Formats: sequence, structure tokens, C-alpha cells
Amino acid sequence: MRWLGQALRAYELMCERAVSREAFGSVLAEKQLIQEMVFMTAAEIKAHRLMNTRGGPALDQGDAARVDIGTIKVVGATMLHNAIDRPYRYGAAPV
Repeated sequence: MRWLGQALRAYELMCERAVSREAFGSVLAEKQLIQEMVFMTAAEIKAHRLMNTRGGPALDQGDAARVDIGTIKVVGATMLHNAIDRPYRYGAAPV
């Protein structure tokens, strides 16, 4: 859940940056690559949130939730890395 909060903060900063920064005569939010980055980040955050809501009850019921928990950890780490690193990878982050 901590990773989810960090990813949401990175997403908020990404959206603020896209709306406030201009490049080549228009705001970054109008560029397709920026829109794709914002969408992919939002989709990954949503998927991780849904995985967390599915894994919680399985853990509470005492089922063998090891696979779900392991998957949540791997997907969560990847999601957080992508949310933070994606703007830097494409050069849209502040310099």
C-alpha cells in the first residue's frame, strides 16, 4: 500500500507537469506521448489497486495467498518504478 501512495504522488506530479509546461507551441498534455505516459501510469496504478483488494480477503480467510502476495509484490515494484521513471525515460521530466 505504501508503494501505491508513492505511485499516486508521482502520477499527480506527472499530471501537474503535463498541464503546466509548454513545448513546441502547446502544453505537454496535448502531446500523444505524454498522454500515453499518463494513461499507462493510471492503468498500472488501477491494476495494482485491484490486485490489493483481491489479495486482502484471501489473506484474511487463511487461504494459500502466497501466490497472490508474491504477484502483488512483483507487480507493485514494477508499477512504482514505471510511475517514477517513465517521465525521465522520455525526457518529459524537469531538468
